Amino acid sequence: MELTMFLELLSTTLAGALAWYLIDHIQWFEALQPDTKRLVAYAFTFVIACGAWGLLVTLGAREIPVGAVAWISQLFYVGTSAFGLATLLNTGSLTKYRTQ
Repeated sequence: MELTMFLELLSTTLAGALAWYLIDHIQWFEALQPDTKRLVAYAFTFVIACGAWGLLVTLGAREIPVGAVAWISQLFYVGTSAFGLATLLNTGSLTKYRTQ
């Protein structure tokens, strides 16, 4: 797998999986309430996805958005897409945290 393909996956599906992995395996997050864990995972997902997309732009694998509105809309699209995919993929995790 080449780097750009990995970053493509990280800017979508893998961002949510990585965020939930971090939430489940970092001891500091164990003390958080389930709803707080969910919000932290969503924030991680957004940051990871936008960071991976930013690296794709830096490497020249994506076109550079022109203007502030284009940047904001593209980051919003990438972040919310990853957020939506993470929510769909981790429904079981959400149920697990809700029942604790």
